[in-house]
Amino acid sequence: MLYWSSRVLHTSSADKSIFSHRGSLHGTLITHGYKNVRINDQEIAGATNENDCWFSIGHLFISQSQYGSPGQYWEIVMCACHGNDVNRARMVVDYISTLSQRINP
Repeated sequence: MLYWSSRVLHTSSADKSIFSHRGSLHGTLITHGYKNVRINDQEIAGATNENDCWFSIGHLFISQSQYGSPGQYWEIVMCACHGNDVNRARMVVDYISTLSQRINP
């Protein structure tokens, strides 16, 4: 079973671009013990330290007032766990969402 949550992420300035946010989130996930964390143009993805859950984080562009200005992105955090453990997937999604919000509230 897949569990997911979303929020609108506002980039506040050039130093808080979506690329900066994604890079910081990638490093934070590794620091917090997630495994096989990889980043590409479409997602940040990886597994829990027990390898019983897999997650994916996507950032979809919503709007920007002008090129180079702060923008808005839809951040979607998804997770599925072995045995259709939706409660475990919810915990993983909530934790990753909290880590992301700490980087860019």
